[in-house]
Amino acid sequence: MAAMRTIRPHTRKERRNLVELLTPRIQERFGERLLALATWASVARSEDGPYSDLELLAIVTDGPKGGNSIIHDGMLIELEWMTEAGFLAACREVTDEWYLAGSSRLAPIINAELIESLNLQAAPGLESKCLDQARRQWFEVQEATAKVLNAIEAGNRDGLGLVAWDMLRHMLIALSLLNAMPYATFARMITQARELPTQPESLGDLLDLMVEGAFGETRRLRDAAVATFEQLESLYSSRGVPLGIEELDALI
Repeated sequence: MAAMRTIRPHTRKERRNLVELLTPRIQERFGERLLALATWASVARSEDGPYSDLELLAIVTDGPKGGNSIIHDGMLIELEWMTEAGFLAACREVTDEWYLAGSSRLAPIINAELIESLNLQAAPGLESKCLDQARRQWFEVQEATAKVLNAIEAGNRDGLGLVAWDMLRHMLIALSLLNAMPYATFARMITQARELPTQPESLGDLLDLMVEGAFGETRRLRDAAVATFEQLESLYSSRGVPLGIEELDALI
């Protein structure tokens, strides 16, 4: 059996060695435009595992946001560059990706003072912006939940797992926004969702069902999905977030 060619395990020491090797090359590439350099994602959190990638961020004085990715010796290496304002817009403002990007923390390589200042910043008016984004997110929750109910009604076992996970993802994004709390990583969304202060009472049942992969239990899945959806509607209403229920004239 052939071995994987573009994925192989590496140690943290190997990643540190790569950072030391790449740092002077990055400095040469950007010259005086380079304000700071950092690692982020799992390496910055010291949580990188054998198959983790290496993500680097260069803060530059000016120019458009950019990036490059390579696979070197079975490791994905990504270098992104952006201005301070670009970082704040991408990782602190409440966008479609804030539910993960909002937790971004950097580990400094060059200019620790600037990197730490970026780590400490948050979007002004965060809670209000999260509720506004939650309003837009509700359309995704509604559509994704309807697809699950359709798959169950049609007896579509092949598609049910996929649409159910998509529904859960959109529900968890909505909960991140209602709580104004981003998740640390994609892989931790379920674990952290269980601890959110504001959540539907039935969420635990739905999460357990999804983790168990019990997609053959369609009645249980339908009941859990409907209950969680209804309770999310109530949470939205209690926070004053509109659900997009309008007369037809509002569409035009």
